[in-house]
Amino acid sequence: TADSIAPETTIDNGPTGSVSSTSATFNFSSNEAGSTFQCQLDGGGFSACTSPTTYNSLSQGSHNFQVRATDPAGNTDASPAVRSWTVDTIAPDTFIDSGPSGFVSSTSATFTFSSNETPVTFLCSINGGVYSLCTSPATYNGLAEGARTFGVRAIDAAGNQDGSPAIRAWTIDTTPPDTTIHVGPTGTVSSTSATFQFSSNDGTATFQCQLGGTFTACTSPITYNSLAEGPHTFYVRAVDQAGNVDPTPAERTWTVDTVAPETTIDSGPTGTVASTSATFTFSSSEPGSSFGCSLDGAGFSACISPITYEGLAPGAHNFNVRATDGAGNVDLTPASRNWTVAPNYSISGNIKQAPGMTNLSGVTVTLSACATDMTTTDGSGNFSFTGQYSGTCTVTPSGLGKFYDTISLTYNNVTSNITGVDFTAYNSLAEAPTNLRIINPYVVPGQSAVVRVILDTPVAVNSVAFSVDYDEAMFAGAPVVACGSDAGAGCGLTVLPGSVGITVVPQGGTFAAGIREVVTLTFQTQATSASNTLMDFIESPTSLLIRNTANDPLLVELIDGHIVYQQGLEGDLGFGPAGDGVVFSNDVILARQYAAGTLAFDPAYNQFQRMDSAPRETLGDGLISSGDVIQARNYASGNNLATAAGGPFGPIIPAPPPEMMLSGVETPRAVKVMPSNAVAGYKVTVPVEMKALGDEHAILFTLEYDAMKLSNPTVSLAGVAPADAVLTVNDKESGRLTILIDSGTAFSANAMQLLHVTFDVAATAASGETRISFAGTGSIANTMANELPASYTEAFITINGLDSGGVGISGRVLTPNGSGVRNARITIAGPDGYIRTVTASTLGFYSFDGVPAGRPYRISVSSKQYRFESRWVETSADLADLDFVGLE
Repeated sequence: TADSIAPETTIDNGPTGSVSSTSATFNFSSNEAGSTFQCQLDGGGFSACTSPTTYNSLSQGSHNFQVRATDPAGNTDASPAVRSWTVDTIAPDTFIDSGPSGFVSSTSATFTFSSNETPVTFLCSINGGVYSLCTSPATYNGLAEGARTFGVRAIDAAGNQDGSPAIRAWTIDTTPPDTTIHVGPTGTVSSTSATFQFSSNDGTATFQCQLGGTFTACTSPITYNSLAEGPHTFYVRAVDQAGNVDPTPAERTWTVDTVAPETTIDSGPTGTVASTSATFTFSSSEPGSSFGCSLDGAGFSACISPITYEGLAPGAHNFNVRATDGAGNVDLTPASRNWTVAPNYSISGNIKQAPGMTNLSGVTVTLSACATDMTTTDGSGNFSFTGQYSGTCTVTPSGLGKFYDTISLTYNNVTSNITGVDFTAYNSLAEAPTNLRIINPYVVPGQSAVVRVILDTPVAVNSVAFSVDYDEAMFAGAPVVACGSDAGAGCGLTVLPGSVGITVVPQGGTFAAGIREVVTLTFQTQATSASNTLMDFIESPTSLLIRNTANDPLLVELIDGHIVYQQGLEGDLGFGPAGDGVVFSNDVILARQYAAGTLAFDPAYNQFQRMDSAPRETLGDGLISSGDVIQARNYASGNNLATAAGGPFGPIIPAPPPEMMLSGVETPRAVKVMPSNAVAGYKVTVPVEMKALGDEHAILFTLEYDAMKLSNPTVSLAGVAPADAVLTVNDKESGRLTILIDSGTAFSANAMQLLHVTFDVAATAASGETRISFAGTGSIANTMANELPASYTEAFITINGLDSGGVGISGRVLTPNGSGVRNARITIAGPDGYIRTVTASTLGFYSFDGVPAGRPYRISVSSKQYRFESRWVETSADLADLDFVGLE
C-alpha cells in the first residue's frame, strides 16, 4: 500500500523549566505503529534512538532535545518534537538587607532580605523555630524581651536551597533602667559647688543630667561650681543600650546658703560683780541656729540659751558665743561680754598621766617661795591653793615614781586667780615630749666630723645647757663648738673645757617649737679601724637645764650618739653589725631581709652604706632596692671582686622617672595586681602579673591593703619567676606586704603571673570593693644590678558578704578561633538591682563568687574586638565552663 504521509512525533515526558539534575530522561512516541526514532541533543545531529533515552553529566545552563519518527514507509516527521530546559545545581545565597541588631526597645521586628538569584522563594525562622514560607519584608510583632534570632534562606526555581541561611541576632529590652544618686548635697549647705555620684541598675547605661536647664549627657561623678544662693534641684536619668530612658529620674534638692548668722547676747553680767555664777541668754538672726560658747578663752563648745557658769574664780572673765546656721555658716564675729569677779585669789591646775592623758590622783604638789603649802591631786587630777600671794610663786609636783613636765612652774606677782597650772606625768624619761639628741655623723677615718646636737621640743625654749663626753684618743685635739643653724650666728655660747660643757642662748632669745639645731661640734678624727666612737651626754662640767619662755625647767630625754666610720666591704652584712670582712651567702640572705624591711639598719654602724651597693660604679645610690640584692649576689658568687665600702651613708630618695611612676599607663615592662572576687569569711587568692622582657633578675615592691577586711597574707611564686628564684616576704606591718624576688636566672620574657597572694577575708567584711595598691614605685634590676623602668597598676577585690548565700559562676571569653580574649568585661545582672562586673584575665578566664542562688541572671560580655550574645542562667549550684565565643 502506498504511504506518503509522514508520522507525527510526541515527547511524552522529560525535564522542562529549571531543574537541579544533571541527568535527563525522555519518553516519546509516534502516531504510526512500527516507527523508528532519531534524537538530537543541543544541535549535535540526529542519531538513532529508542524511548526512553537518557543523557547524563549534563552541564550547567540551557539544553534542547529534539526527536523525530520515521514510519515503515520511510516517511520522516519534518517537524521534530522539541523540549527545552535548564540545568541549575547551584544553591542561591541569601542576604538580610535590613532589620534590628544589638539592643532595641521595640517588640516588633521587620526584616528585608534578598538573594543573588531570581526568581526565588524564601523560608524564614524566628527564634530557632521551623523555617516556613515568607516574603520580604517579613514582620514579627509581640516579641518577648530577651535575646532573639531571625533566619532566612532562599530556594531557587530549580529547588536548590541555601544551606547557610542568613542570621540576624538582636536583644529586645523594653524595661527602662533605674537611676540612683549615691552622693550629693542635701538640706542646706554652705558650699557653692556640688558633686554628685550616681549609678544605674543597668551597668551599661549612660546618663543624662539636668540642673536648671535641659537634660544633657553626663558621667558620674559630675561637679557644678559657682552655684547661686537659694534652692537647687539636680536630676539624673539613665539610658540603657536599647534607648530606654528612666521615666522617673533620680533627683536631689538642696539649698545653698553662704551667709553667716549674727549672734546677740541678750542678757548676762557686766562690769564688776560679786557673784561667782554667771547666766547668759543669747539669740541668732537666723532661726534654727545652733550655738558654741567659750568662757575665758577656752575652745568653743556646743551650748543652748540660757547657759550658767558656777564657781567662777575671782578676777576678769570673758564670755563669747557664736551662732552656726543650718548650712554650717559660722558667725566669724562672736558676741562677747567681759566682766570681773571680785578678787579672791587661787592657784589651781590639773595633772594627767601620759600617754592616755587620764587624770592622775595622789600626786604631791608643793607651793614655795611666795608661800609654803602642800596638797595632793583629787580623783580628777585637780589641785588648788587658795590665799593671798605676793612675789614669786613656784609650783612643783612630785611622788608616785613619776617624771613631771614641766618640772616646775613659776608665777610672778600673783594679783588674780591663776588657773591652768597643768603638768603631765610620765613613767620614764624616755616618754618626755622634749628630747636633746646627738645626730650620728658618718665619716672616713682621718677626716673631720661635724656632730650636730638637735633639740626637739613642743614649746618655745629660751636656753639650753648640757655636757658631752667623748674619747680624746680618737681625735686630734678638742672639738670646735659653733652655734647651730637655728641658734643663729650671734647666739650666746658658753663652752667649758674637758668633756665639753655648753650653754646656748639663741639669737633673738628663743628657739621656736619644733626640731632645732642647737650647736655643732667639729672633731678632727684619727685614722682608725674602729666602727664608731661614742658621744654621750653627762652632767658635768655643765648640768642639763632647758628652760621655756616662762623660764621654767622642762623635762628632757637625752639621746646619745656616735661618730660612725666608713669600714668594711660593700655587701658585707653578716656576723655582727660591723661585718666579717668577706661576702658570702649569709650576706645575701641578710641583704634580702634588709631590702624587704624585715631587718632595720643599726645607726651606730655603716650598715646602710655596705648594703647600698648598686650601682657598683658609684658604690650605691642612697636607695635600698632589688639591685642591691643582685649586687650582693655578684659579690658573693665572685662575679665582682670584693670592694671597700663607699657611697652614701644614708637614704637619698630621688623622684622616680616618669616611666616608673604609678600613672596607670602600662609600659613595655609592667607589674599589675589582677582583679579578684572574694567571699567574707573565706580565703581569696589575688594574682600579680608581670610583663617581663627577659632581662630581669630581681623585683622589689610593697602592696597596701585594708587590714580590717584582709589579713594573714601568704605569697607563692608563679610562672614568670625562674625555678631558682628566692622569695623574701615582709608581712610584719598590718596592711602592708613587702615582696622581694631575686634569681641567678633571668625572668621569662613573657606576660604571665608572677605570684599569688592569698588573704583571709574577714567574716564581717561588707560587700563591695577593696583596693590592693602599690606603696610608691617598685624596683626591678638586671644581672648587672641596674634599675629597670616599669609601670605598676593596682586593682580591686570585689567582696561578697556572707549574707549573699552565693554560688560560683566561671568560664572563659574566647575568640571565634578559640583563643582567650584579654580584658573583656563580663557583667552579671539579676533581680532587685543586683549587678557585678569583672575583667577577663590574660587567657580570657573570669569568675563570679558568692552569687545568690535560685535566681535568674543575665550574663553579658563586652569587648572592643568582638560581639557576644548574652546568656540567661538560673543557678542552684556552682556553674563552671560557661564560655562566651565572639561572633565577629
